[in-house]
Amino acid sequence: MSKKGIAGWGSSEYCENEPEWTEENKNRKQGDTDFEICGWCRHVKCGSCRFSCHLDPSGCDLMYEYDDRWQNKDGYLWDRPCVFITSGVADLNYTIESKKRSIKSHNTSIKDIKKDIVIIEEMKEKMDDRPSLPGMRNHDHFGLGEPVMVAKWNDKKDETRGYHWRPGTVVYGYRTHDGMVSFHMAEECICGGGTKPADGKLIDPYDDSAEAKDLSEKIGLLAQCGGCGNAVPTVILRSEYEWFAAHPKRWEDWIRACTVGKDYNGKIMSPSWFPIPVVL
Repeated sequence: MSKKGIAGWGSSEYCENEPEWTEENKNRKQGDTDFEICGWCRHVKCGSCRFSCHLDPSGCDLMYEYDDRWQNKDGYLWDRPCVFITSGVADLNYTIESKKRSIKSHNTSIKDIKKDIVIIEEMKEKMDDRPSLPGMRNHDHFGLGEPVMVAKWNDKKDETRGYHWRPGTVVYGYRTHDGMVSFHMAEECICGGGTKPADGKLIDPYDDSAEAKDLSEKIGLLAQCGGCGNAVPTVILRSEYEWFAAHPKRWEDWIRACTVGKDYNGKIMSPSWFPIPVVL
């Protein structure tokens, strides 16, 4: 007996032929029906899974080259007989030869990949220790408590329109180390058009001197919360900011690589919106 269209789980075409969920079927494990039926066979290529049963199996890993029933919608059954039951010796020979050809093809690919690695390793030795592109950051690139610089948008219709850098500190928040980064940051912009004291010197929020603390109180460096994706250029480590401040040409190359021809959640960024990092 089948149950069709279970709410919240898969589409009806996956569910209409599912088995009756008896205690026996619920407690079966992968491998219990090897070489008998597809449902709980460990060699099922893919499919929606429930109670360890692969519904809508799309083929056999062992006989994929020959088993074309996955192309036939009538074959979308958990209880279809194993392909080894319905195949003959000629079918198995065909599959074996196909897998041998696949081995040769993979060996060629492996050789090509090894050559690629040698070239890349040689180029790596010639490169400086520049920051990673946002899309290549590790999940824990921003460690808790680490200082960061955050590019915040200023929509004023004057020469300051664009991003302004603000200092911040990484804090625990939404999906920390799972594709997102959260931070506390200073309310006032401190560079790239930010607040400056009378002598024109930029404020360093990590300066613990009495003079710096007094100045910070006067201009109101209040804590704000924020967050964004881990792989966007609007947040960088303070150490990365300082590296770019010492290598402004590298910054131009980096920010162009991050923005030109790319979008972030549908939003296009221009490299000209980002002020060049400056030494704090």
